[in-house]
Amino acid sequence: MEEKLKAQAKLHAKLVPLQFQDSLERVIVSHLFPDIIGNTRAFSRQTFRCTTCNAKYRRIPLIGTCYKCTKGNVILTIAQGSVRKYLNIAKEMIHTHNLSTYLKQRIALAETEIDAVFPPEKQTQKSLFEFA
Repeated sequence: MEEKLKAQAKLHAKLVPLQFQDSLERVIVSHLFPDIIGNTRAFSRQTFRCTTCNAKYRRIPLIGTCYKCTKGNVILTIAQGSVRKYLNIAKEMIHTHNLSTYLKQRIALAETEIDAVFPPEKQTQKSLFEFA
């Protein structure tokens, strides 16, 4: 998707009658923002699923495993990566092509909301002995 958007931006820059910044803003507003917001909403309303028998639950079972097969691991149906996948692409396009301040503020607000749902993980350097 990132490659397609960059190629589309190059094409928009070459077309003379097209207003470059306006066309990129329309692409971001009509395609990227709805995906970012929709994926965030879907994450908050997601279900859980058993990895063994694919049974779906609205809430995670209290025993921590599947009720039906009693051995399956219960996981989330929507991953963090699917929520964040277009965020960096939109931020990069907005800042590299110097688009409107409205879009800059809107992407900053979306990023703040996503960071509230997914707090940044502390990255610690591990030693080689931890992998043995």
